[in-house]
Amino acid sequence: MATRTDVVLEARAPGYRSSLQEPGHNTRSPRARAGGAAPRLAERGQLELVRAWLEDRLRLPQLVEAHATGRLHELIALLHSPDVSVADAITHCLRAKAADVRPFTLDRYRASLAHFLRFVGERTTVRAALTTDQVQALKGARRAAGAAEETVNKDLIAVSVLASYCRRKGWLAERPVIERFPTRIRIRYLESHELELYLAAVRPRLRPLFELLVGTGMRLGEVLALRVCDLRFGTGETRALIEDAKSPAGVRAVFVPPWVTTSLQEHIRTQGLRGADRLFPVDRWQAQDEHYRARRLAGIVGYTLHDHRHTAAVYLARAGMPLPQLAQQLGHATIAMTMRYARFHADYADVGRYFDRVAQALGRDSAPARVQSRVQSGRADDTSGTRRSSTRGGTTDWTTGPAGIEPATPGFGDRCSTN
Repeated sequence: MATRTDVVLEARAPGYRSSLQEPGHNTRSPRARAGGAAPRLAERGQLELVRAWLEDRLRLPQLVEAHATGRLHELIALLHSPDVSVADAITHCLRAKAADVRPFTLDRYRASLAHFLRFVGERTTVRAALTTDQVQALKGARRAAGAAEETVNKDLIAVSVLASYCRRKGWLAERPVIERFPTRIRIRYLESHELELYLAAVRPRLRPLFELLVGTGMRLGEVLALRVCDLRFGTGETRALIEDAKSPAGVRAVFVPPWVTTSLQEHIRTQGLRGADRLFPVDRWQAQDEHYRARRLAGIVGYTLHDHRHTAAVYLARAGMPLPQLAQQLGHATIAMTMRYARFHADYADVGRYFDRVAQALGRDSAPARVQSRVQSGRADDTSGTRRSSTRGGTTDWTTGPAGIEPATPGFGDRCSTN
C-alpha cells in the first residue's frame, strides 16, 4: 500500500515507484536500499536529490554517504554548480599548480592533460570526463597507441591532479578510481667509494643534510621538516622524532648513527640554531639542485635523491639488521615493503643452510650438486658430486650496474609502493 510520502514522490519525481518495482526486484538491491532512504529525504524536503538520483545525476554511494554524514547541502550545491568544461578546468588547474611544481613537471602535466583533452573532447564537462570508466578507457587507448606503461602512468598522475583540483573547487562530486600499471622497483644504491666521492662533492653547509639522509634512510620531506627540538641527543644514542602518518602513534623515533650525530651537532653550533628553529632552512628544490651538482661532480649516473633511502636500507640489511627493525627505521607501513631488501640480508639470501639442517634431520643427503646430477643423469643411485660451498649473502648472485643498480626480482615485493 502506497504511503502519502510515496504518492508525493511519484508526483514530484515520476518513475519513483516503478523503479522500485522492476521485474526481479530484490528488496536488498542497492536501488531498494536507496528507496528506503528516499522517503526520509522527501520528508526533509530533499525531493531534488531524489530526482537527481532517479535521473542518474547522482550515484548511490554519494547519496547514502551524504545522508549518513549530514552533508546533503554539499550535494545540493553540486547540483546547482555550473557544468565546467574540462578544457577550462585544465587551464585553471595548471595555473594553480604553477606555484607548487617545477617548470618541467608543469610541462609534463600539460602534455599529459593534452592527451586527456583530445580523448574526451574539449566540450565535455568535468563531470562527464572525470569518471572511472573514462579514465580506464584513456588508459587502454594510450596503450593501444603505443605509449609505454611508464608514460601512461605519468598521464594518469596528471589526471589525478586534475581530479583533485576539480574536487576541491566543487566541480566534481567524487574522484574517479585511477589504477596505474604496476611498476618494477630497481633498487639503486651507492657503494662506499662512490658515496665518499658524492659526499665530498656536497657543499659543507648542506653536507649534514645529505649525511642524515644516507645514514638514517629518512625521506627528504621528513628531514626538511625537522626542528632542533626534534633531536634527542643522549649519551648512548641519538633519536630523531618525526611525524609519521603511517605510525599508530603518529610519531616515529629514528635512530641517528654517531657519525651523523657529530656532524649534526657541529652544524647546530656553527649555524647558531636552537629550540624550534628548522634544522635545515632550505626548500626541496635547493636540496635537489645540490644533489644534481654533487652527482655530476662525482660522475654518478642514474641516482636520484630518494635513492639515498635505498642506500641506507641496503647497508643496514647487509649489516644484518632484522627486517622488522629495518621497517621501523624506514617507516614502512607493512613488512612487505621491506622485503625488497631481503636479497641483501645474509639470513635471507642464503637459505640453503636451512634445507641442509632439514636434510640432516631426515637423514638425507643435502648436497645440491649431487641432487642436480641425479636429475640430469636420471640415475637415482648416483652419489657423485661435491657439497655446496658456502656463499656470502647480499649481492653476490646479482650483477650490479652503474651506481649500484640492482635488477628487479619478481616475487620480492618489486611492485610500486609509497615508501
